[in-house]
Amino acid sequence: MGPVKFMWDKQMRLNIVFALGSMVMLSACSHSITLSGTGASASEVMPNRIIQTPTQYSYTQDLTNASKSIEPESASCAAHTYKLSIGPGIKETLDAAISAGFAKATETHDGEVMTAPYNMRIDAEDISARISVIPRMFSSRVEAHVEITGRVDVRDAQGTPAARAMIYGEGTESADGGCFNAETAIHLAGDKAIRRLGTDFVYKVINSNILH
Repeated sequence: MGPVKFMWDKQMRLNIVFALGSMVMLSACSHSITLSGTGASASEVMPNRIIQTPTQYSYTQDLTNASKSIEPESASCAAHTYKLSIGPGIKETLDAAISAGFAKATETHDGEVMTAPYNMRIDAEDISARISVIPRMFSSRVEAHVEITGRVDVRDAQGTPAARAMIYGEGTESADGGCFNAETAIHLAGDKAIRRLGTDFVYKVINSNILH
């Protein structure tokens, strides 16, 4: 029984070491990505379309706290997970567009009563992100795709709808180097999606001449 017990103890130790090693590896392969906003969409505002009516606006918590956990589609990157925090970047981008396109805009907190001539609420409808790995002869290439859909609802002081719009932005980018460089591809794709969302907001809400 002595040799058998020794072999069993040895196997148990190996299993424990393997399990601990796997936990360390998995924790080391968790990536956090936070996107910043851009003011590029503000330059798309047409000077003769700037909205002069006093406006209050708010973002829902679903938008400001928006994030997405991304698991690669390829089994070769199964040990990697990516947490994309995109809400702050969306808010910064839309803040810049509103500042450029509304002459008298005041932000309020979500849930507060708004009583201005125009009251605008901005919500995140859907956020999706995915990663695919493209194998090559000597290395692999990672492609990331990010899509953002938002909803804008503007009402007058009596609660009557003044404007409604769905805004959309998407971005696709790739990076060499496999799983560890997927973070770069996600960051670039997310930046592009946010920038396009801001531009879509400008064209549909400000430049459309629906609001005055």
